[in-house]
Amino acid sequence: MNDELSVLDYIKALLTPWRGSPPPIPPLELDEDTEVAASQGSQFDLPVQEIEPDDSAINTQPREEYTVQSSGFPWLLVLALGAALLAQITLEPRTERSWILGLCLYLLAVP
Repeated sequence: MNDELSVLDYIKALLTPWRGSPPPIPPLELDEDTEVAASQGSQFDLPVQEIEPDDSAINTQPREEYTVQSSGFPWLLVLALGAALLAQITLEPRTERSWILGLCLYLLAVP
């Protein structure tokens, strides 16, 4: 069997510090082909072009600012919470229980 640690083994060792320190990561071993390719550069090296911004594309008009007035109390949140609690009560186990009302209340509670 292979004695090399997997990524999962390393993550498990990081997440369980009470078992000891994580194993060290061995250095990368490069063969001759990799060293030659690294010295010549990547096949994906492309020339970089500088793009200057066009002044005509910049909008110089001032932006309108919108203000949102808060009512001070989150009524929508309270209504959704109330509908979810009522749905939970209607779905409690009892005789002659109807699940349709509970489903409708849950759908009402989801904004």
